[in-house]
Amino acid sequence: IAESIALGAPLAAQAIKALLWDNGGVVTTQGYQSASEAMARVQASADAKEGPRAFVEKRAPRWSGR
Repeated sequence: IAESIALGAPLAAQAIKALLWDNGGVVTTQGYQSASEAMARVQASADAKEGPRAFVEKRAPRWSGR
């Protein structure tokens, strides 16, 4: 499953990996803050717009990592 996520959404996968490494897998207030900031960056990305657009257009997404 992790491999398919990494292939399908590179920006989100990179953000999750960075959060786990930065926070040592420990849930803390800072961890929640970091996750919130990462989620905002991912949601504002071109890839976040590409996924739904590709779905509506019934085509494979073209991820840019941006």
